[in-house]
Amino acid sequence: MLNNADRQVAEAFLTLHSALRLKEEAKNAKCILTTSTIPGEGKSFTTTNLELTFEAHGEKVAIIDCDLRKPNIHKSL
Repeated sequence: MLNNADRQVAEAFLTLHSALRLKEEAKNAKCILTTSTIPGEGKSFTTTNLELTFEAHGEKVAIIDCDLRKPNIHKSL
């Protein structure tokens, strides 16, 4: 998302951001949880790219990596 290396991926995150900000149930959300049932489904990828999208729109973001066994969000940022 940061360098727009893949325009389709960047557009997908912009679409996700818009959906979260326009949907009545989610537009005032203060917390978003990214989770899955198995490793390797893209939680870290989704979290970091969504964070960059929110920041690009002037919103403040704090990420808390709660994976106590294999935290890796810090590697992406």
